Parts: sequence; structure tokens; C-alpha cells
Amino acid sequence: TPAVSSNSRGEQVRHLVPTRLHPPFPSPAPASPHPIPPMSLRFPRTLASSLAALAFAHSSLAAEKEFFVYFGTYTKAPSKGIYRSRLDVATGRLSPAELAAETKDPAFLALHPNGKFLYALDESVDSTRTPGTGLSAYALNAATGALTLVNQQTHGSSGACHLAIDATGRTLLVANYGGGSVSGISLQPDGRLGALGSVSQHTGSSVNLARQAAPHAHQIVVSPDNRFALVPDL
Repeated sequence: TPAVSSNSRGEQVRHLVPTRLHPPFPSPAPASPHPIPPMSLRFPRTLASSLAALAFAHSSLAAEKEFFVYFGTYTKAPSKGIYRSRLDVATGRLSPAELAAETKDPAFLALHPNGKFLYALDESVDSTRTPGTGLSAYALNAATGALTLVNQQTHGSSGACHLAIDATGRTLLVANYGGGSVSGISLQPDGRLGALGSVSQHTGSSVNLARQAAPHAHQIVVSPDNRFALVPDL
């Protein structure tokens, strides 16, 4: 049973709903003799906020003195999709952002652990009504920072808001705020989004019926041992 607390508005908030990673998800890797701190959870170059996402990738042109930085956005004018800048690690300066991929509402991005692929969600899509949409996979050119669309796939719900990739790089996990669920999609060796493995539907409500009449999964994080997905439900 998830823990319940109240926020500053008196709303009850449920915390950390554990979801076991069942097959077809990969088995956990053997435990490391030196546990990985939770905040370094094999996603060292990905940052995110509730409004946009940043993904960092090494640029092969500058011997790791530069990174490409990718910005997820909501595509209200003038934004058109995913943007890219170069980060100079010596000065902390970002180059002017330029359009890397035109796509609708890529509000969160996730970089594959191998640095070769970038995944984006479309927050506006209801995948139950438009099958085959909602998630996009891009191949990332380390020399130029260019993104090339590989394929798209459904997440089987609505209002996707957060992505995570498990430690093996074989499973993409999705938190669906609108649908109140979490999804798991297999990742292929060539970076393609594979089949939708499962959708775990949350249930219940809380005290603020104007906003909490139904569940709202808002984030998904993989546990350090790669056995569980932790999900705050708002």
C-alpha cells in the first residue's frame, strides 16, 4: 500500500507505488558489490523538469569538451519540437538552440545508456485512440548531433509525461498522467521501439475531487537493483 501524506493545499498525495518488472522485461543484472547511488541510476546525462526535458550526449568532435544538449518542448508557437544546443563544459556556455526534430509536444526525452538513441513522448496523444503513436525513437549522430526518426510506437494510454530506461537498455518505461497508468515497451538492439509489453493501471481517488478523482502517474524511476519501477501518483 503506498504511503499517503498531505500537501500544502490539504490534498492527500500517494507516494512511490512499486511496480514489479515482470516478463517480458529483462531479468535483473547481478548485484554490484558497490551499490549505485539512486541519483546516478545509469542515466548520467539526462535531466528533466515538469515542463521540458534535457538530454545530454557526448560530441565526438571535441574530445568530450562539448556535449549536445536536447530540449523537449510543448509545441505552442514558436516551438516546433526537439531543439539542440552545444554545451561548452569549460565555460558553461550553450550555443543558440536550433531545431533538431520537428514533432508535436515532446515534453520529455530519455537518452539510451549507449548514447546512440533518443526517445521522446508526445504528451498530447491518446494512444488508445490512435494506435502506433505517442512515442518516438531517434538515432543520434554523435558527430553532428542530428536526429533521425527510427520509428514510433504506442504506450497504450493517454497523457504520457515521463520516461525512463532500465539499466540493461532493453526496456522503456512510461508514466501516463492522463491515463493514470504505467507502460513498458521493449527496446530493440537497433534502437527501435518494440512491442508494448504491458500497461499497469492504477486505481483510486483522494480528497480533492476536482483534481484527484482518478489516479495520475507523474514519474517513473527504476530501482538500483533493476527489479522495480517506483511511481509517484498525484
